[in-house]
Amino acid sequence: METIEIKGLKEKVYYEKLPSGLDVYLWENEKSSSFFVSLNVKYGSIHTDFKLEGNKKKYSVPNGIAHFLEHLNFNLKGGGSAYDLFDKLGTDINAFTTFEYTSYHLTGTNNLEENIKYLLDYVYTPYFTKKLVNNERGIILEEAKMGLDNPGNVFFYKKYENTLFKDKRNNRIIGSLDDIKNIAIDDIKLVYENFYHPENMFMVVTGNIDAYKSLLYIKEQMNSKEFKKYKHPEVMKIKEPNKVVKEFEEIEGNVEIPLVSVCIKIPKKKIPEKTKNNILLSTILKSNFGASSEFKNDLIEKKLVTNLSFSRNIVTDNLIINIDASTKYPEEVVKLIREKLNNLEITKEDFERKKRASIASLVFLYDDAEEVNMNIQDDIIYSKDHKIISDIKDIYDNLEYEEAKELLSNISLDNISVLIMKPKTK
Repeated sequence: METIEIKGLKEKVYYEKLPSGLDVYLWENEKSSSFFVSLNVKYGSIHTDFKLEGNKKKYSVPNGIAHFLEHLNFNLKGGGSAYDLFDKLGTDINAFTTFEYTSYHLTGTNNLEENIKYLLDYVYTPYFTKKLVNNERGIILEEAKMGLDNPGNVFFYKKYENTLFKDKRNNRIIGSLDDIKNIAIDDIKLVYENFYHPENMFMVVTGNIDAYKSLLYIKEQMNSKEFKKYKHPEVMKIKEPNKVVKEFEEIEGNVEIPLVSVCIKIPKKKIPEKTKNNILLSTILKSNFGASSEFKNDLIEKKLVTNLSFSRNIVTDNLIINIDASTKYPEEVVKLIREKLNNLEITKEDFERKKRASIASLVFLYDDAEEVNMNIQDDIIYSKDHKIISDIKDIYDNLEYEEAKELLSNISLDNISVLIMKPKTK
């Protein structure tokens, strides 16, 4: 068992790759009142086109299949669902699918070993029949229809549609209604057999646990299972243009107050994908659009917005930054956001203050088993090396104001897409 020292925070994460190929990460905290366990598959909604090792054939499955499979996987061969197993233990279980991965997770206070056994058993014992697929299809279609009536959901995906030409993130994670109707049992089996393999998965166990004892138990459970040879599925790469699809669009939705989004698409080569750059960019965005920023407070004080937020995501060859607001004055607020983007700034005082606040947040993160678990998941999925960032505090400590100013100069505003959602006309 390898020990990963989280430098500067006096924390340790234990790691081992099992003979089956499953990566296991464990963090123990005897002060925690509960544990949090996640079993994660490096398969998300964007992984629909792929090929297999030693096979020239290219496979393509419908959008939404990752989410469909997540739902279907809760069914048990003897009838009922995985929820029935965990209800007896008083454990909360759930799952979620993102663009990049699928996570099955649980939280509880007792019977850790039984919880681990049930989790590994139901995820690694698939039971797919045409009847179950069709039953689940009906449930997911209803969920998808509800999403089409949800203005926040519609607004979120519309931003990607207007920004991305080829990247699969311009499709809903759940898929379109036609996608869901076209998913067949053979598609489900193809994806499960090739992506739901321990070599393409990792487990994270955090909280009130004994790491050594838990690892031995996980090994025992995994050794009792048989897995076919891993075929190393390779997801087809795409080349995403730097331009946005639409520079402006106005739509209607079930909102009382209009929503606006100003989306900036920046080639990654301008801001290379490094942990330090990600932190610097977040610090700059917080300073200009964050909760305590002068710009946000001024807009709220003048009652121009009821809310203002930002997000950033790395997609294929580009960095996407979104500045979102809810406002009764959409055109005016879009104009002000554009002006602010053209005059981004950060003072040394604010830089140092936000740097200290971020370091404090790192320390507090290790008070919560779920937060630690999710943080490890994020590192594995989203960090450039797909490993735990063990020197994160050192990176924060060594951030320099001049580096932030240099990154500021590399933020390109050549490609901007504006989206406005106004209330439906009566």
